[in-house]
Amino acid sequence: MADSRTTRINNEDSIMTQALEDLLEALEDIDDATREDAAKALAAIADPRSLDALIAPAQTNTGPSARMQDLRLPSSAAHRSSKP
Repeated sequence: MADSRTTRINNEDSIMTQALEDLLEALEDIDDATREDAAKALAAIADPRSLDALIAPAQTNTGPSARMQDLRLPSSAAHRSSKP
């Protein structure tokens, strides 16, 4: 009985590890929606092993969202400067 339970736990851990690896790889996908879905799934799973991968783009400011924000800054800055 204990051997069967241990085997099942090991199998579940192996499946979870593979899923995490797949989601971490998806964070680097060219498609924005794929990256977003992967990030949401990793956040929902809340596995500490994925934390660095979720935080790194925000810290390096190189992710797609950061690039989009950079593109919007000049127009919003110009808008603020035009106000009295």
